[in-house]
Formats: sequence, structure tokens, C-alpha cells
Amino acid sequence: MSGASVPYYRLYRPRPVTQEPEEPNHPVMVRMGVDANALKEGGAMGFNLGIEERRWGVSTHFTALTLNTDDGSKGKDHINLADVALTFAPLAGEHGRLRMEAGVAMARAPGITFIGPSLAMSFERCLFGPFDVEGRLQWVPLPHLQLDGQAALAMHLGTLTLRAGWRGLLLDDRGHLDGVVHRDKLGGPFAGIGLHF
Repeated sequence: MSGASVPYYRLYRPRPVTQEPEEPNHPVMVRMGVDANALKEGGAMGFNLGIEERRWGVSTHFTALTLNTDDGSKGKDHINLADVALTFAPLAGEHGRLRMEAGVAMARAPGITFIGPSLAMSFERCLFGPFDVEGRLQWVPLPHLQLDGQAALAMHLGTLTLRAGWRGLLLDDRGHLDGVVHRDKLGGPFAGIGLHF
């Protein structure tokens, strides 16, 4: 109709709602395990516990060594090793983790106890399927000398972990016990079981 005005209604299109990105969720992870180490000079039993989130965590290790006496006499020498450390993972991802560790270590042998600083590095790397390769190297520079290294292959079965590998250990009292240097070089295979959740 001539002269009539027709109102125009534009189709309303709601603007998309943009969601703020959620903060990444880094749950606390707990790992623990026990292992048995066969040595030419005796044997060892160990326990470890670690609690960590994405980057930071704490870890502790304990090893009880039962060794033949170094002078050839009858009986056994019992040496206990323990450490607790703060850990930081500069590399952490779905397929692996690299940790730096700094803390305090203790070594108790017949007649003497040492307490000193401890530095360590550990890693886990996924190979394929449920299999990982793992390793750890610890250095205690004083008052005694302690070098502890291990490498293992691990298989994850849900929260259960089975591992087997090799451990080498150097203990040197630097002559603090009786003025004579006592040095033990130990090595042998180990196997263990653990939980990870």
C-alpha cells in the first residue's frame, strides 16, 4: 500500500558466551614401594615414599643393609641409610618426569652415625604400554661419602607397580670411625613392588 510504513525487525542473534579458562588441576600424587636387593656381601631391604603435585613434592627413602663383616670375622654388620628431601620437577608431562632433590641424609653403622646434606636426581620415562624406565642418583658429599645409583624397568598395573633393576652403592667413612678409611663398594640386582595413586 502506497505511503504505508512497514516496521523492520532484525533477526536477533545472541552473542556466544565465552567461558573463562579453568585453572589447571594438579592433584596430589602419592607413590610408595618396597624392594629387596641381592648383594655379593649380603643383602638389603628398602622403603620409599613420595608425595608431589605438578612440580613440587617431598620424598623419603630408607635402606637396611645386612653385610658380612669387613674384617672376615663371624657375624654381620648392619648399616641403615635414610634420607628426606624436597623435590622439584623441571620437566613433568604425560610421558615422564625429571626431579631434582635436595635434603638431609643419615647413615648409621656400628659405632658411628653420620648426618649430612643430600643431593639427588631421579626420573621416570614411559617406553611403551605399561612399561617405564626409571633411575635415581644420590650424592652425599660429607661428613662421609655416599654415592647411590639405580636403574630399573617398571611395569604399571593400575595403581600397582612392579620393578626390577640394578643398584650400585659406595659408602666411605673417610676414616672418621677409627682413623682408617673403611670403603664398601656394593652392587647387585633388586626387585620391588609399589603403589602409585
